[in-house]
Amino acid sequence: MKYFSIVTLVCLIGLGCITPSSEDVDEAGGAKSETPTVALRGVVAGLAGMGILLQNHSPEDLLDVDIVINERSNGGFRFHVDEIKSNTTHTYLTQVFRNAAGTSFNPQEVSADGFAVYADTPRGRGSWQGQYRQ
Repeated sequence: MKYFSIVTLVCLIGLGCITPSSEDVDEAGGAKSETPTVALRGVVAGLAGMGILLQNHSPEDLLDVDIVINERSNGGFRFHVDEIKSNTTHTYLTQVFRNAAGTSFNPQEVSADGFAVYADTPRGRGSWQGQYRQ
């Protein structure tokens, strides 16, 4: 019976009758959103003392926002925000950014080598990667 269910599911997906979920579980145990398809415009992030500065200079509100420090190092240190309004600047304490093991980001022990921002926009799921430098 289990075999029949798997075969039926594969056939239904292949015929386009149903589509698999775009959500998956990431290394930190949270839900991953779909793959980014657009560039975030006017968004920058960077280290500012013991905080992470995020600026949204775009006319778009950002929803379901994931901010990541050093993403290429085992998934990096992550922080999630539900919404960032257009034309706003926010600072988040570095201690709220955590890696998969639950360790907080400490800029006195680890250098911030890069940042990534992922968010939903009216144009689709977007991404930005780089580093804001003062």
